Amino acid sequence: MARDPSDATPSILQQIQETLADHGRRLGGLEHRLDGVDRRLDGLDHLTQEVSGRVGEIRTGMMTALGYLTHADNRHNELSAPSTT
Repeated sequence: MARDPSDATPSILQQIQETLADHGRRLGGLEHRLDGVDRRLDGLDHLTQEVSGRVGEIRTGMMTALGYLTHADNRHNELSAPSTT
């Protein structure tokens, strides 16, 4: 005797509900992990901006120092050159 297809429907619906519940738990865990990744990326972005600012300060300082060295070298060469007068 064949089973009525409507007898299988509650079982199939129960399996679907269990699968959806499992997917919901997995997605909830994944969402939590992604929130952690977002926080780490925000921290990394802040750190990158801080490093970039410091590199800019170092560059400015080096350019200033090179300017002073160039000026001092030129002045030294002027004073060290034999006088033609």
